[in-house]
Amino acid sequence: MKPANLLLEPSDADGSAPFLRLGDFGVAVPVADVRLTRGPAAVGTDGYMAPEQAAGAAPDPRQDLYAAGVVATQLLTGRPPRPGRAPMVPEGPLRPLLEALVDHDPLLRPPSAAAALERLRRLDLPPDGPWPVVPDRLGPPPAVAGPRWPTAVIAVSLVVLAACGVACWLMLG
Repeated sequence: MKPANLLLEPSDADGSAPFLRLGDFGVAVPVADVRLTRGPAAVGTDGYMAPEQAAGAAPDPRQDLYAAGVVATQLLTGRPPRPGRAPMVPEGPLRPLLEALVDHDPLLRPPSAAAALERLRRLDLPPDGPWPVVPDRLGPPPAVAGPRWPTAVIAVSLVVLAACGVACWLMLG
């Protein structure tokens, strides 16, 4: 998962936030199926792959959560990741979750998208924000209004990206 895989549906005329969709599942296949993408090294994009994935470890949901954390950090900072270096997580209410998602030790990351979502829901986010309801399944775009929508979009994007990672993991397992 990387920013090039994120597709934004434009905002409505009412000023609501754009809706994020994840595309490009080119390397996601069930474990028993034939893989069309092969090579002597790990398949993925430098900077977005979890360290253990880059080292050739077997697929694990925490690798997708790492990528979601890297992408979210890039969305917040505007800086692309530097391969081999931990992302610089910005200050703010999402920082504890993002630091956990991009931890180089997979055992210190949330074990699943559900666990990451639970941590996201426990964050001390400003109560005055127009936070959308996060559905358990993909549905219509959430209605978000007001000037604080970028933070809400990032929070929702993390959940969607984590859920997509779990879907990929289920396909592989």
